[in-house]
Amino acid sequence: MMAFDDLVAAARAAVASRQRRAPLEELRGRVRSAPTARDVTSALRSPGRAVSVIAEVKRATATFADLSGVGDVAVLARFYEAGGAACVSVVTEPVRSHGRLADLDAVRGAVEVPVLANDVIVTPYQVHEARAHGADMLVVDARLEPLVLESLIERTHSLGMAAVVE
Repeated sequence: MMAFDDLVAAARAAVASRQRRAPLEELRGRVRSAPTARDVTSALRSPGRAVSVIAEVKRATATFADLSGVGDVAVLARFYEAGGAACVSVVTEPVRSHGRLADLDAVRGAVEVPVLANDVIVTPYQVHEARAHGADMLVVDARLEPLVLESLIERTHSLGMAAVVE
């Protein structure tokens, strides 16, 4: 298992690579033209729902190194939605979980429920990136420096998404 500082360094390296291919201004344009984020609070607190489930799409874990048998993430997400999931979490973290933003795109295109982007978020670029790819909600890690954490939460909210701090 990687130490948190190693995860942050890996996330920064992956972001630097993606940012060279798609500059922040390009992402901001995509965010401006994207549909409004779905209302996560209403989805999680809908009347008649005793329990709200956020189902997760993930390609690998620390325990099960390869979940490539997941197959088509859009199909899996539709099964989750049909089964009553209030939201679908998509792990996009590329190093440990073999996640990718294409999974977020596929899930967003497949379901009507809110979609959560789950990655090691360490830069504002990633917040814009998640929204540009259709995220309605974003996970941020409480182990970040308090000012960085606060800034990322504020940026998430400014783009109309909900922030989940773990």
